[in-house]
This record gives sequence, structure tokens and C-alpha cells, in this order.
Amino acid sequence: MNNKRQISEDLNNTEQIFCDETIGGLADELNTVRTSINSMENAIASNLEIKDQAKRDLGQTATDLDETVTALESGTAQRESEHTVWVDQDFEQNEAAVALDEASKLIKHLIHGVSFSQIRERYNKVQESLKNNARHATLFKPLIVSLTEMATKLNYEQVVKILDLLKNISDALNSSRDAAQSAENKSAEDWDALSNHLSEQKRSLSDKIARLNALITSTEQILEQLGTSVSNFKDYLAYLEVTETYITEWCANKSGQFEDFTRANARETEILEKLQEHINERWGAVAAFLQEKQL
Repeated sequence: MNNKRQISEDLNNTEQIFCDETIGGLADELNTVRTSINSMENAIASNLEIKDQAKRDLGQTATDLDETVTALESGTAQRESEHTVWVDQDFEQNEAAVALDEASKLIKHLIHGVSFSQIRERYNKVQESLKNNARHATLFKPLIVSLTEMATKLNYEQVVKILDLLKNISDALNSSRDAAQSAENKSAEDWDALSNHLSEQKRSLSDKIARLNALITSTEQILEQLGTSVSNFKDYLAYLEVTETYITEWCANKSGQFEDFTRANARETEILEKLQEHINERWGAVAAFLQEKQL
């Protein structure tokens, strides 16, 4: 009987050691898995914030890029338009300068004795050129009138008047042309500087959009990986929780069985001891009786 009890106690000790180690290990593993899940869920929240911010930045950067491209295109169109206007104006001013110079030469020819009939064709072309210059019509009107009068009547006073008028007009035209040239050069220089700035800004914004798109893509990949890991860890957590419940219940049953066995063994031992005591008492009486008979 004692041998059976010893075996039972040894088995119970082995089982208790197994239960303590297994349940303790499961508790540690559960704590580690729960900590990992919490860490990954925090990482998911952080990456979602990064992704949302990147999308907001991307939207603003795309708007800035559109505005920059629009400014660059409209600025280029405006500069080209301004340059075209200047080219047209400069061409007309050059044509006017040539006509004024030709008129001055023709008048000087007349002063030096050349007959009007010899220069009539050139004279008419000069007048026609000045009349067709709509941009300077007001400026040229007195000169055209004077040239027309001179074609029918030539005198010294009229020649001096026309030459002075030609000089004044030429000076005014050259001054206007120089000012227009300076303005054109300044506009071209200013646009070159602004265009370079806008082009650099366009390049920078394009690079930023590429970086933000790459960040969003990589963040989405990270979120997908984290989501998969969290799902797997939660499945593993559920498995550990079921295992812990099963092992805890199994150990509790084993402990209860050992306690039941111990109580039963104690009752059995008590019964046997009483039986032994009873047998010893009865056996003692029988022995005494036989001994009396032999005497």
C-alpha cells in the first residue's frame, strides 16, 4: 500500500512540475505575444498617420505644382507676346527712321541743286512710307504736310523748317526706340530670372511629389505587412489562450484526482489498520484459548 502511495506521490510531483513549468511558460509567451500585438497596433496607427499626412502634403504639392506650371506657361506666353509687340514696334520705328533719313538726304539734294523731277519717285516713296506709319501718324502729320508743300514750292525758310522738324522727330524717335529697347532688355532679363526660379521650383515640386508617392507606397506595404502580422499573432494568441485554459484545467483535474486518491488511501489505510487491530485482538484471544487447552 505504501508503495502505491509513493508511486502516486512521485507521479503527482512530476505532473505538478510539468504544470508549473508549462503554465509559467505559457504565461510568459502570452505576455510576449500581447506586447508584440500592442506594439504592432501602435506601429499601424503611426504609419496610418504618416500615410494620411503624406497624402495631404501630396495634394498641396500637386496644387503648388499646377500653379507653378500655369505661372510658367502664362509668363512665357506673356513674354513672347511682349517681345512680338516690341519687334513690331521696333520694325516700324526703324522704317520711320529710314524714311526720315531718306527725307533729309532728299532735301539736302534739292539744296545742292538737284531738280525735284530727279528725286520725285524717291520723294513720293518717303511720303507714302510716313503716311502708312499708323503708330506715329500724329507725330508725322506736320512733316507730311510740310513735305507736300515743299513739293510745289521750295524756299529757304521752308527748308530750314523741315530740316529742324526732321531732326526733332528723329531725336524723339531715337529716344523712344532706345527707351523701348531698354524696357525690352529689362523685361527679358527679369523674365529669365523668374523663369529660372519657376523652373527650379517646378523641378523641386516634381521631385517632392515623387518622394511623397514613394513614401505612400512604402507605407502601404508596411501597413499590409503589419496587418498580416497582427492577424497571425492574434491567431497565435487565441491558440495560446485555449492551450493555457486546457492545461490549467488538466492540471487542476490531476491535482483533484491526487487529492481524491490521497483521501481514499487514507480511509483505506485507516480501515486496514482497524482491521489489523481487530485481528490482532481476536488472534490474541484465540491463541490464549489454545494455550489453555494444551495445558
